[in-house]
Amino acid sequence: MRFHAYSSLKMNSFYPIRENGQKCMSIDRDIKRPYNSNHCRTIQFIFDCLVIEGGRVLKDKRLKIMEAAMHLFSSKGYFSTSVQEIAEYCGVSKGSVYTFFDSKEALLLEVFQYNHEKMMDRARSVILNQSISPEERFEKMIIVELEGLKDNKDFFNTISRSLPGNNQIRLFMKNIRRTMVNWHKHILEDIFGDEVRPNIWDVTFMFQGIMKEYTHLITQEQKPLSLSEVAHAIYESVDAIVQKRKRKEPVIPLKVMDEYEASPNPFSFDEKETVEEFIQRLKRKLHHFKMDNTEKEELMDSIQLLVEEDQREHPRMFLIKAILTHLSGYSDIKPEVENLRLMLVKETNKKGMRTHDK
Repeated sequence: MRFHAYSSLKMNSFYPIRENGQKCMSIDRDIKRPYNSNHCRTIQFIFDCLVIEGGRVLKDKRLKIMEAAMHLFSSKGYFSTSVQEIAEYCGVSKGSVYTFFDSKEALLLEVFQYNHEKMMDRARSVILNQSISPEERFEKMIIVELEGLKDNKDFFNTISRSLPGNNQIRLFMKNIRRTMVNWHKHILEDIFGDEVRPNIWDVTFMFQGIMKEYTHLITQEQKPLSLSEVAHAIYESVDAIVQKRKRKEPVIPLKVMDEYEASPNPFSFDEKETVEEFIQRLKRKLHHFKMDNTEKEELMDSIQLLVEEDQREHPRMFLIKAILTHLSGYSDIKPEVENLRLMLVKETNKKGMRTHDK
């Protein structure tokens, strides 16, 4: 049995087709025209990633495997955990694990990436909340980071002591560190504005030093500190540093940080640009991609599905997230996808506020 989809693009616009071509059942009478095979592959991807029951998205097998790996890596250590044990822990076959992950090292990278992106998603929702003061945003961002590290302290502690030493892992950790440095830099620019700019790298690394010591107390020594009090103390310290340094020459000039300066701001986008305009610009960029035409068409179909879902009065966020996850797998457009994610979150928040006002 296979699935066929129709271009009304409603989630209930899918019905199964038997191999002899007969329709098993009709769910949606509002049918316009059939999708071609590329549309079906795009939609099938979403169904492969998500299990839908009662309108709620359940954890897919891939996520269960990552969660099992994270638990076992935390409790037993990376080298003492086998792929077979991971499979048994989450109730799947060893072959199923290798269906999603090429190796144990690849699984470790995915677990790291999963935790990192979870924290970044929470951070984006904070930075987009313009209803609170810059001071509150800064403190909430600190709490998000400390909570993420605290909640996963066993995993990070164990892995830091037994991290595999291959080049791929080392490169990944280097990129994560660079991402975090830029994240902190852009937070400071967002909160303190022009007055921090000449000394931005000095303040960034001083901020990181403060965060590192509090993180050690909370995660390594497990001191029962109030995260909100820690966040407020850090804000006051950083604010004092900014005020003290703003009329001084930087120790770390901008020119020596070129490779960091080139990194995009993960929290910024042109607020005057609409989602539709941004997506059209993204499509134009995709036209110049060197990839198989079938794959390019599938990518375009995914974006179109995203557009039409966003235009609904009540967009289904689980579907939007699934499509964005699919798109973010293309490294050449990952920054654009992240900006699009920000725009959609902000737009959805506005829709929610309008609904509440009614």
